[in-house]
Amino acid sequence: MLIGLGLLAPLSMKLGKVSLRLASAYGSLALFLAVFPANIKMAIDWSSREMPAPLIGYGRLPLQIGLLYWSWSLIKELRK
Repeated sequence: MLIGLGLLAPLSMKLGKVSLRLASAYGSLALFLAVFPANIKMAIDWSSREMPAPLIGYGRLPLQIGLLYWSWSLIKELRK
């Protein structure tokens, strides 16, 4: 929740010398990277369940890739 609130902070708010929004963008990227292996494991574990559980398990993976791309794009934009 703190990362999400940090992403909503004004650009003028600083955390040390870095904007709070940029620090939160890096935090979101780290969070999404840390959670991705767990989502892969969940998809594998749920593959033997009845439908629609496997679809949900594997459907989360492209969403996670999209979130990683969004975080990286935000970081690139804020570093300009």
